[in-house]
Amino acid sequence: MHAVPRLLRFLKYEANRLQVTIGFYVNVTKQRMYYESSPIAIAHHLDIEETVDMIFSLLLEKISSYVMMHQRVPLEACTIKRLKVIVKREWNGKLSLPLQYRVKCDGPAPGSIKESVDLALLTQSFINYHGQRFGHFPISLRVNLFSLRVCATTKELYVVPYLLRSEDWTNTPTFLIQTNVTGEFQGLQEIHNVHKFLKEDSRDHVFECRLCKSHFADRTQFALHKQISCGSGFGVWHMDGDSIELYENCMQLSRDFLHFPWVGIRI
Repeated sequence: MHAVPRLLRFLKYEANRLQVTIGFYVNVTKQRMYYESSPIAIAHHLDIEETVDMIFSLLLEKISSYVMMHQRVPLEACTIKRLKVIVKREWNGKLSLPLQYRVKCDGPAPGSIKESVDLALLTQSFINYHGQRFGHFPISLRVNLFSLRVCATTKELYVVPYLLRSEDWTNTPTFLIQTNVTGEFQGLQEIHNVHKFLKEDSRDHVFECRLCKSHFADRTQFALHKQISCGSGFGVWHMDGDSIELYENCMQLSRDFLHFPWVGIRI
């Protein structure tokens, strides 16, 4: 379901954090029910798709377990023709790494002594250099710069060098070029432990949730699972068949970009 990630990317513009809750309206055996996730924070736009996948999977798992236990029917007997997305947009001025890199515990490298950098000069120099493609970049700025890329085929997230001034990874100030959901430059974020940051995660370790005993081969998926507390905060409500929801301050969202009929409610 690409409509929800597309909507969240639209809402992520000019916000550096979203608090997202997703609900499914479910019809089964002539009953109407509403299943809702607990709120989850999305700090980087590159985390949107993976977070939505996790919420959807847990919601469908909860629905399947509930209808099998109470209605004695499988998930295939349910129809979901409507969903609700509750979004709180936040801006606190702080840049955040994608979750894949946040879980690598980007703390200072042991024994590293890095030179101080004039961040204002570095930022302005990057803007000038990037804008001219091959413009002047001050020799005095002995830094390494990296940027994020997403593989068009596998959707895998990885980093690539943008500018390398030194091979001394431990002691050279290193920054990640941060961009927003439209690719516009947002700022430079210092990376303290470059070796951990660049090291590829091995797939030979399995992470086990201590609460629900689920297993994960992917560290990011495991972090998302813990962030959403195994889905323990998800809720279910029975609805009257003739019930009507009334909202004020509704607005129609553009179907040209979102492709599905969405109705927004200002709060």
